[in-house]
Amino acid sequence: EDRLDHRLDSQDQAVDLILVFIETLLLKGLRVTEVSKHSTEAAPEVFRTDARAEGAEMHIGGWSCIDSDDPRRCRWFAERIKPEDAPLFFMAGESYRAIASLELLATMVAVILFTPKGAGPSRTVCSAGTDNKGNSHIVARWLTTSFPLVAVLMELTAVLLEKSCMLELAWTPRLQNVLADSLTNGDFKQFNPELRMRFSFAEYQGRILKPLLQTGSALYGEIAEWKEKRLSKTATKLKKAERLREKDPWK
Repeated sequence: EDRLDHRLDSQDQAVDLILVFIETLLLKGLRVTEVSKHSTEAAPEVFRTDARAEGAEMHIGGWSCIDSDDPRRCRWFAERIKPEDAPLFFMAGESYRAIASLELLATMVAVILFTPKGAGPSRTVCSAGTDNKGNSHIVARWLTTSFPLVAVLMELTAVLLEKSCMLELAWTPRLQNVLADSLTNGDFKQFNPELRMRFSFAEYQGRILKPLLQTGSALYGEIAEWKEKRLSKTATKLKKAERLREKDPWK
């Protein structure tokens, strides 16, 4: 019964999270979207991104490969995200557990910095590269239940709607994404410092990200607490069973 009550409560809060997303979109005026004309031509690759997480360190980076074949003539960004700026990325413990969320955050930042608003009656279609294969599937389906990944995905959706842009996120093998990888490691020698663009997660107000993170943190925090209690109960039962086997191995 306790398990059923928890499941129903979690479902109610999950619905609340979705309703917060829809309500915020409507309040922001993001009610309609243009339908782009069908085209057999491949969309141009606009940018490539990467992210790195190690201990308390979180880094994102990317560059606008559509600007030029020469990286020195391309816009780029590289930022460190501090734990105090984004504590929810550390909910699972070590920052590496949130790497998918960081990778998608890097994609979102690149959309904000590099992608112009669509012009005319149709939407702008752009392609981008990431070496996180899972995120390419998530963006293709626009579906995930992982937190805070789901909040970043919803914010990315709002950004794309606002820009009237459709994103095709393709998987790029790591060996082909070395420039974006170097940016997350603080190696900027391939890029022009004058073309660096800045992004502050601490100052970023977002379209819907902050209310989603607040609502989602309560939901997923309770789920994590419930799972921990359940594992503790299971461990206790196993210990009792082991003691019983020691006392009477025939039972």
